[in-house]
Amino acid sequence: MEKVKDFLEKHQIKLLFVIEFIASFFVALLFLKIFTAKHYGGFWSLKYLLILIPFAIVFVASFVRNMILNKETLEKLWMVFLIPVGMFFLVYIIPTFAPDEQAHLWKSYEISTGTVVTKLEKDGSYPTTIPKFYEESVIPNISNYNDMFDKSRIHTDYKDTTTVTNPASGYFSPLYLFSSIGLLTGRILGMNGIYAEYLARLCNYVVFLLLGYYSMKKIPFGKLAVGVLLFFPMCLQQGTSMSIDCLIIGLSIFYVAYTFYLRYKEEAFTKKEKIIYCITSVLIAVAKYVYLPICCLSLLLIGTKKLNKKQIVLLILGTIVIPLLIAGIWFKVSSRYEDKRSYIYENNINFGEQLQFVIHQPIYFVKIILNDAVKTSEPYLYGAVGANLGWLNINVPHLKITILLFLLILAVYFEDNQQEMKRLEWMYTLFITIGVYLLTIIALYLIWSSVGSEVVSGVQGRYFVPILILPVLCLARKNNYVKIKNIAFIFLILLTAIDLSVVKVIFDFFV
Repeated sequence: MEKVKDFLEKHQIKLLFVIEFIASFFVALLFLKIFTAKHYGGFWSLKYLLILIPFAIVFVASFVRNMILNKETLEKLWMVFLIPVGMFFLVYIIPTFAPDEQAHLWKSYEISTGTVVTKLEKDGSYPTTIPKFYEESVIPNISNYNDMFDKSRIHTDYKDTTTVTNPASGYFSPLYLFSSIGLLTGRILGMNGIYAEYLARLCNYVVFLLLGYYSMKKIPFGKLAVGVLLFFPMCLQQGTSMSIDCLIIGLSIFYVAYTFYLRYKEEAFTKKEKIIYCITSVLIAVAKYVYLPICCLSLLLIGTKKLNKKQIVLLILGTIVIPLLIAGIWFKVSSRYEDKRSYIYENNINFGEQLQFVIHQPIYFVKIILNDAVKTSEPYLYGAVGANLGWLNINVPHLKITILLFLLILAVYFEDNQQEMKRLEWMYTLFITIGVYLLTIIALYLIWSSVGSEVVSGVQGRYFVPILILPVLCLARKNNYVKIKNIAFIFLILLTAIDLSVVKVIFDFFV
């Protein structure tokens, strides 16, 4: 008994976070059931209200206790609020309604059955075997909460399968590890497919929270800015989805934070830190090739003067050269999975022909890129924050997005930064930001725009989330601190209020 008591006291905070995480999921789900019963049936469900009460008590108790215990630790305090807010996004956005989430669901399920790399047939096809439930119970067949709850009452026969052509077949399989664990668990337990999807989302969200926590903990300046970014609706939508964007965004923010942590730490780099840094570099490079420039932030570590020539060479090899090589190998593997979606043929999209067009018309191509930057940079920015959720059809009022952007910029002034980038460092950081932006635009022009098109097609604001923090960190200075008492709580209350109002927009869309 004493051992149990000692264990509980030693791990009290961790256990409280686990309790809060579980309780907040059921609170969000039960609130959704109560509100939908009222909307569709015109009555307040007494059954769900009674079930809600114990979960609400547990949630409030763990939330308050967590807040009291962690009020002096910014990253922990942030997680206390981020857990329940994100949980409402996780529950209220219908599964497969995050961009391309249906394809990521199929890929995750395939991996959960033990197929790590999709088999390529001799005729170039690559059929993916999934339960019929996951072909039928996705958008557009599910477009509102009523549809979703109807499907959640149907028994899911995981042995009744069909084959589909999955556009995500060529994606890097390790990024689906956590969502596939959720689907595997759901299948073993015989869960309905909808709730198995929720379980997959929960697994991804755990990883997103951990990456966010360590990002805030490690970064030596701009902690508050990183915290604001984590509350952006687009971050929460992708971070609570089955999409690999969950890991891409989380890993990118973590990599930036870890880079500056290593840059300003006084001690020599440990073997563990080097391994973490190199693995993260590889995952970012392979996840989406346009983010490879983010790995070049590692060159900032050369200025620490703690590395000799041999260590500098190893740094470049481990964070740039090897990730580039692995990305190249995976590109060769993934390029075998030819995109067979009808949109490709209907819109005359051909990578080879488009590349030839760019090579022969370089000046015209530059004009297209510049014109795109002038006309669409604002929509891209607002989209990265979360102006258009779901399949770009859940429209969040621009006032909310503007306030969030304003808070992101203000965050660097309300923090007592003990470190700051030197001029060459922030210039280099901005150069990397622009590089990722241009690579993204160029890539989408080559692979998703009609041959010779005057505009760039397929660009979404969410592609720029991983680099949003970089220009903001350039604003962080030692001598621009504006001290305001309890600023962290003020920010958390504002961010929570805005995000919950966005949840209301999401609810109105789906009912």
